[in-house]
Amino acid sequence: MNPVDILRGYAPEARVLLVVAHYDDETIGCGSRLHLLGRLTIVYVTDGSPTSLYDAHRLGFSDRESYGVARRSELAAAFATAELAPEVIELGIPDQDAVFCLSELTGRLRQIVGEVQPDLVLTHPYEGGH
Repeated sequence: MNPVDILRGYAPEARVLLVVAHYDDETIGCGSRLHLLGRLTIVYVTDGSPTSLYDAHRLGFSDRESYGVARRSELAAAFATAELAPEVIELGIPDQDAVFCLSELTGRLRQIVGEVQPDLVLTHPYEGGH
């Protein structure tokens, strides 16, 4: 199967695994193509809420839990608006902490790839914090 065909929407039965750091990376990275990926599984490595409360406080949240809930709600609303229903796997690592558990993360991703058996894996670069 040609990965380009999958991204052009010519292979709707293809299994695509999208691995992203946190909620909204799927939209930033390939939002215009998500509706073409019929058998999509998205892995969210982090829970979208850093242990540092800087972002949460800046956005009016008092704790990381309420900030995380809001980010998950935004994701659900975006999926509903786009009429998407991908399989979602959340690894739950605190946002910005994945670098501290790379060995565990690598093992978990290997297991997920074995279970999903994707035709294509998409992700974004690690450089710059991801």
